[in-house]
Amino acid sequence: MRSNEAAKNLAEKPRLTAAESQLAIQQMAESAKAPPDAKNRRLRADYIDKSVVIETEEGAGRKLRQVMQGRNLSSLGLAAIHSQFVHSGRACTIYLASLDSGAPVAIPAKIGRCRFVSGRVHEVVIKFDSAIDLRQFVKLNAADTRRYVAERKADKLEDSVELDSEPGRASGNALVIEDFESSRQLFAMWLTKLGLNVQQADTAAAADALIGKQSFDLIVVDAALAGESEGLALIRKLRGKKLSTPVICVGADSNQDSRGLAMAAGASDFLAKPFEKEDLHHAVVQLLRSDPYGPLQTAPIRSTLTGDADAAPLLEKFVDQIRTLADMLRSVANSGDVPGTVKICRRLVEGGKGYGLNPVSEVGSSVLANVQKDPSNVVRLRKDVDRLIHVLNRVQT
Repeated sequence: MRSNEAAKNLAEKPRLTAAESQLAIQQMAESAKAPPDAKNRRLRADYIDKSVVIETEEGAGRKLRQVMQGRNLSSLGLAAIHSQFVHSGRACTIYLASLDSGAPVAIPAKIGRCRFVSGRVHEVVIKFDSAIDLRQFVKLNAADTRRYVAERKADKLEDSVELDSEPGRASGNALVIEDFESSRQLFAMWLTKLGLNVQQADTAAAADALIGKQSFDLIVVDAALAGESEGLALIRKLRGKKLSTPVICVGADSNQDSRGLAMAAGASDFLAKPFEKEDLHHAVVQLLRSDPYGPLQTAPIRSTLTGDADAAPLLEKFVDQIRTLADMLRSVANSGDVPGTVKICRRLVEGGKGYGLNPVSEVGSSVLANVQKDPSNVVRLRKDVDRLIHVLNRVQT
């Protein structure tokens, strides 16, 4: 694969109208029959509403670029719809937008087949010359990620890290919001087994009250609380308050629209019911492990001065002080004492830097920066303080 800057400014637009595209995709979905080996098929991710540029050689050095509308994407190929017939067997280059940068990535390929669907609509199947990494172009949920990694391992394209192994122990607070008691208790038990301290709520109002009183490192919420979409409304409300806590939305519908609605509301990930413990565990790990100072990080933090005989007595004394300051910090933050919180954080920032405990200094500085931006955001302050306390608890001499 190679990046091509020239593909960024394409003037041509898909020739099919939105109504034609929607109707065609709906017809194809309704007429599609699952093959006998559906469970063994390669993962195909929805790629609907994505523009796909196809470039073909037309002779005499002339290249023709056309825009198609994506349908689904796998590591080995792409299905799209187009307003006109294209000949199978022709070499081509497909341009897909990178999920990270948005820049087009050129992928050598071949047109596998083209079939008439209805009206002006044709379905085009593209076969890539070599396998792509699907995660470069689409966001996969936890269950699809596990399945996809297993595929790549089988193709010897992924390292031998065992994705299905039990995730490491975590610490921190989680909130499960689910009105069906059996499911709520089950999700809470699964998160507890990860090491999280879990609280439960059966309504959006009860959850909102809990979130106003303490901070959480993770929230799991049912999209359809009370049989409606109260879960989605709660997510939108939390994001409106600038709450950055990772939110996993769960729902009974597995279609792409349900996931799209959840992500549009501000969810960090979506799991379709029913799902297994491993699906939830890996969704949690994927969200929380990206933070080097988050609740899933449990490795000891040691000073860069370790081994310095002259500094050892002073370092040991400061680490003891950290334990005391952590207790004080939690108390003043929970009481809403912003000036007291700032005072303790400044001591930690100064001491952390001087005693070679850079994580303490970095996270403490982050708390101070957020307080300066919005001193009235008590919920954010508590979450930041909990993150700092987690770092303090990892400090060892």
